[in-house]
Amino acid sequence: MARLDRAAVCHRVSDREQSEAAPHRQRLRVRYVDMARASLRKQCLSTVSELCAILYLHTFDHFFWLSRRFRGGSPLPTSLRTHGVAYLGRLDKNSSSKLAGLISHRCESLVERRDGTDCRIWGLHQDDNFQCLLRDKFYKRALEPFGPRWQVANLMGNQVPNEIDSLGSGDGWHRDANSPQYKIMVLLSDVNSADDGAFAFIPKSHKMRYVLRTFNHRGKWSIDATRWSDTEISLLFPPPTLITGKAGDIFAFNGALLHRGLPNHGATARIALTFYPFPNGEAPPHL
Repeated sequence: MARLDRAAVCHRVSDREQSEAAPHRQRLRVRYVDMARASLRKQCLSTVSELCAILYLHTFDHFFWLSRRFRGGSPLPTSLRTHGVAYLGRLDKNSSSKLAGLISHRCESLVERRDGTDCRIWGLHQDDNFQCLLRDKFYKRALEPFGPRWQVANLMGNQVPNEIDSLGSGDGWHRDANSPQYKIMVLLSDVNSADDGAFAFIPKSHKMRYVLRTFNHRGKWSIDATRWSDTEISLLFPPPTLITGKAGDIFAFNGALLHRGLPNHGATARIALTFYPFPNGEAPPHL
């Protein structure tokens, strides 16, 4: 019997193993390809559905504005639609001073708060001490342009301490939602400059084309993607606009705006009260 070279035997065994393993590898390859296709299909469907949801909500908001325009009654301020922010007037000095004291006292009684962050107290619309503002004629006049069905779903008191490591309010640049959502804010302390924790926003960033621009830049489409870094904001948009004013000033804004509360390095804490109006007073689950 002829003697076989060891290398030749190993080579023949290896060829045999490879031929036997080929069908298994083919099945795995087909499986991975199918999984990749299914994942891509799912991602595409998710992206399309999210885009349709955003488009639907923005279209609904457009018709809401048209209905307010042609239905008569008190029209919504034009700047609220075009720029996303509108000045509504001023609360009297005594009321704003009293409310600021109540919020400051509540925040001082809170033990847990991350360093540099703001203090937030929710559910104040159910507090008797704040009902005076809800009954105020000016407030009713400010809410009236939205329509008779709109009611306050929540009322939030906010205090931004004047600290060296202040992070401001809202944890950086964000949208409350990628679809229209309106809020009314009352300044309860003087905000004279950016150092006082001013409200900063990107004009017109609530519009559909700007919502799509931020998503396209990031390359990740998600209706839940609402937070953006300083670097992304500086690359995509011009410098932000600041809202300054005196205690008692009231303004409305669209929560779909890119906005934030700047760090407070001023002489005193920045205090504000925010109303969340919704049709029939029905707010989203996170409020």
